[in-house]
Amino acid sequence: MRCKAWSVQSEYVQRCREAKRRVRFEPGFALDMALGLMGISIEIDPRMHIVMSDRDQYRTLPAPIVCHTWNQLHRDDAVIKVFDMACTSPAATFAHMARRYDLESLTMLADVMACRDPVLQRSTRLQLGRFVREGRRLTNRRLCMRALRLSLPGTDSPYESKLRLAILRRGLPMPVINYSLMVDGRVRVLDMAYPEFRIGMEYHGMHHTAQYVDDCERLNALTAGEWKVFPVWGAMLSSESAMDRYVRTVRSALLAAGGSSVVEEPRDLWRLAGGRRHRKK
Repeated sequence: MRCKAWSVQSEYVQRCREAKRRVRFEPGFALDMALGLMGISIEIDPRMHIVMSDRDQYRTLPAPIVCHTWNQLHRDDAVIKVFDMACTSPAATFAHMARRYDLESLTMLADVMACRDPVLQRSTRLQLGRFVREGRRLTNRRLCMRALRLSLPGTDSPYESKLRLAILRRGLPMPVINYSLMVDGRVRVLDMAYPEFRIGMEYHGMHHTAQYVDDCERLNALTAGEWKVFPVWGAMLSSESAMDRYVRTVRSALLAAGGSSVVEEPRDLWRLAGGRRHRKK
């Protein structure tokens, strides 16, 4: 994950320096350009997004540079420096991306910014929430706050965020993430778990093929310790029907373990974000 982040950041530093050479003022980079400078990978937009205060005169710029106005740039915590480039701060970028993201994508962004890796962590949920709450005339405030209610600091990857949101939409309770337990004299960590029911869920991406043996040994040890662990692969996350089948399996295990009181009917994320579905570690 760190190597990918550094690669993304290096690419965007070059793109931003190219943009700086093409304009006659110091630009402030925003949206996906700001995320890229922070090493956060999203789908590459060929346009280069910069931002100015709504009090500034709108500038016509050469393509592919696109200028946006935003009324939050006057705040002291709205802009940071990454190397020699100015860009919107992590919290400001989160709020600004609400213009373009839906609830699921914005929740995943909050997870990425508050991830478990201290080197890659760009913000905290507290900082993100403070920026949103204190922003006057901030559009999409409601969307931001609902995304923060669904987010879980300490998540390891966007794919694990996507898995968590997929199971929540289908009526499963909020799991404990990065759950540690002692099995066979060793500390084992599950991506997600319902500890009281001894049920775990594991995301496996393509990089897991290189550590397949270690993963098998870990899952075998958990099985021997009377845990039921349900793996999910990346391709399954992009298929609604595959996730329906996966969640039915986990739901059956929860019910068999006595979890009828925690399993609910499917609900959309907007409704879930309006309630209290978080579980304590």
